[in-house]
Amino acid sequence: MSLSSQYLGLFNLHYLILNDFMGYFLVYII
Repeated sequence: MSLSSQYLGLFNLHYLILNDFMGYFLVYII
C-alpha cells in the first residue's frame, strides 16, 4: 500500500513537471 502510494506520488510529480514543461514550451513557441 505504501509502495503504491509512493509510486503514485512520483508519477504525479513527473506529470506536473512534464505539464509545466509543455506549457513553457507552448508559450515559447507563441
